[in-house]
Amino acid sequence: MVSLALFFGLYHQLFVRNDIVELWNSLRGQILVAPIWMLLAIILLIPLNLTLEAIKFRLLLPKKVRPTVFQALRRVCAGISIGLFTPNRVGEYVGRLTGTTESDRVSTIAATFLGGIAQLIPLLGGGVLCILGYSRYGEVEFASVLTNVVAIGICIVLLLLFAFLPAVLKVVEGFWSSFRQNLTPGPRVNRFFVQVAYSLRGIRQLAVVRPGDVRMALVIACGRYLIYLAQLSLAFVFFGLDGGLEIAVLGSGILLFAQTFVPLPAFVQALARVELALLVFAAFRPNELGLASASFLIFVLNLGIPALLGLVEILRSDLDKTLGINA
Repeated sequence: MVSLALFFGLYHQLFVRNDIVELWNSLRGQILVAPIWMLLAIILLIPLNLTLEAIKFRLLLPKKVRPTVFQALRRVCAGISIGLFTPNRVGEYVGRLTGTTESDRVSTIAATFLGGIAQLIPLLGGGVLCILGYSRYGEVEFASVLTNVVAIGICIVLLLLFAFLPAVLKVVEGFWSSFRQNLTPGPRVNRFFVQVAYSLRGIRQLAVVRPGDVRMALVIACGRYLIYLAQLSLAFVFFGLDGGLEIAVLGSGILLFAQTFVPLPAFVQALARVELALLVFAAFRPNELGLASASFLIFVLNLGIPALLGLVEILRSDLDKTLGINA
């Protein structure tokens, strides 16, 4: 329902409120004079972004079960393939289990969880900085003190979570154990409780034994955030945003920040990003078709193509299991 509402909202914006032919002619003229290096930079940053994610994922796995960077990259793509259709890409947990043995599942879930938490910190912190920067232009009505305080508070909580992760998880494990003891669940529910307990223990062991790897994962997450911010900003400018690169960077940071709080599948978020961009960049009277083109270009390059590669990996792994071949 949400995706349909966003689709019809975008349709009304492009085809009802505006002349689509006029928008296309304007966009085509902009593309013809746009610097080609921007498009090349966007494309060249894709493998770097994916490789950094693979390195981060690999770094958070135990040394004895660490795959090669290429193998980790395949599992990352498999995660994207499944996560594409789940809210906030939670399906990545399942996708990254592709090709693993049962004994490796807890460590894989732990690595995926910590990697996701690490990625939230720059998303929120960078978003707050972009809101503050954009508010200098007097164009961001939602840059309220409450918004900034809440986001900064979440960043501080996540940083403290990373700093005191073993102690925090020990408390959570104790709470989970006592909660489980007060219930009399059936076999399936009990199995779920056991799996969560094992996962919590795996995450705590990771944080205790390899705190340096956890901190390095945070550094890599910040690097990936800067790459994605650069890609989205360059795409907006390439497709005709008149505000310039600084406005594009600040606005893109706000969009990524806002998307963090929208629990939608990735392909629906691509639609939502267009609607949000229309609000953020409204003062610069952007070409609506240009904003949509930029959003969907980033979606296809960063998620669509890796998702197809991930689907191939999932099918290959299933075929190997069927034929009895070790993945």
